[in-house]
Amino acid sequence: MGLNNLLSSFGEFIKGSRWRHHSKCKKVIKQLKARLVIQRKRRNSIIKQLRENISQLLQIGLHHLALARVIFS
Repeated sequence: MGLNNLLSSFGEFIKGSRWRHHSKCKKVIKQLKARLVIQRKRRNSIIKQLRENISQLLQIGLHHLALARVIFS
């Protein structure tokens, strides 16, 4: 992943330098990574629920409603 590579290279930069505010920046990066993980999990769960709903609509025979869900989601 590009973001993880960027964060790890930034972490290596912080370790190698004598930057004064590196501890504050490290905390912000950790918080950002945690937030991104939560958002990714939330997005994946929403997608999973939408797929299940669409498959249920197709099994019931409500193809027009399933098509509307696909178009508007």
